[in-house]
Amino acid sequence: MDKVIEQILDIDREAQQRIDDAQKQGVSLEEELQKEKETLLKQLADHSQEKLQTVYDTEHAYAKTKMEAIESHKRETLQKLNEEYENNHLKWEQALYERTLAK
Repeated sequence: MDKVIEQILDIDREAQQRIDDAQKQGVSLEEELQKEKETLLKQLADHSQEKLQTVYDTEHAYAKTKMEAIESHKRETLQKLNEEYENNHLKWEQALYERTLAK
């Protein structure tokens, strides 16, 4: 009878040890999963930041090109207006003077 009780106690201790080992392994797996989750989130954030930077760089280059084109057009238009004024301002002044005196 004592042997049977001793065997039952041994089986109980072994079962308890297996439960403890499984719990430790479960905690270890949870920690490992948490670390993997953090790594994946960081990779995702880094990848997203890279994509955002690429979009920003592309849009910035496009805007810069457009602004340069607008500035160039503005300079050309202003130059034409200045040339037009230089070529015609005496004629315009004379015409205004004559119209003023004609009234």
